Amino acid sequence: MPEAVERWSVGLLQHVLPRHLQIIFEINLRHLQEVAARYPGDWGRLRDLSIVEEDGEKR
Repeated sequence: MPEAVERWSVGLLQHVLPRHLQIIFEINLRHLQEVAARYPGDWGRLRDLSIVEEDGEKR
């Protein structure tokens, strides 16, 4: 259900909920470390499975 997914810019989260953003980054880091361990060198998979979008402005 794509209509149920909200996307917030990192800048907005940093301004409104800075501690939450730190936690999101930590969760994302741990998640991506597990993905990288399971699929070494699969950068596309890492990009696709990241909680934080890295294309252009972070979201």
